[in-house]
Amino acid sequence: MCDYITRGYVVLKTDLDARCHDEIYTRTLEVMDKEGNPGNNILPRVPQLRQVFEDPNLRGALTSVLGADYVMHSHRHCHVNPGKRREGGLHKDSYWGYHKVRHHRTRWAMIFYYPQDTPREKGPTAVVPGSHTYESRESWEASRQTPVPVVGEAGTAALVHFDLWHQATANVTDDTRFMMKFQFVRMSEPGAEPTWR
Repeated sequence: MCDYITRGYVVLKTDLDARCHDEIYTRTLEVMDKEGNPGNNILPRVPQLRQVFEDPNLRGALTSVLGADYVMHSHRHCHVNPGKRREGGLHKDSYWGYHKVRHHRTRWAMIFYYPQDTPREKGPTAVVPGSHTYESRESWEASRQTPVPVVGEAGTAALVHFDLWHQATANVTDDTRFMMKFQFVRMSEPGAEPTWR
């Protein structure tokens, strides 16, 4: 919890076996080849993803920051980083309707999930630690924070504060890297008891 509060993200690992992540990667490739990026429909097009979000490690982390009654938001997206691609733009996501709703207590969070091994060379998503606590990019740039690549083997996921600045890094391999971004929302105010226990 201290890492999440101060850095704005924490890296997690699912307990699912490698075969599950391989099936998700293969199915995602099929969908992309036949239909293009399904955007918000990635979950129904790749239903194996449900197993990832039922994993106790992810459910526990989401419960810790959003409460036991959190819900998965309907906006989700498969970010594709094909081989031999330059880095993407540094940004933070906007809320639906582009409202600038910022809270010290987490109301929205994201999971970034990799269905394939994602070393530095494959263009992982990079995050700027602590940037969720600043109102503007100029503020955290003055603190000399630099983006940190979130790397890991297949099944790695990062629980990310919604206001954290992030970007895709350069993929210097010939392989396609997928990162599934799912959003989650708190449904009730934090109670007197900590949910992180």
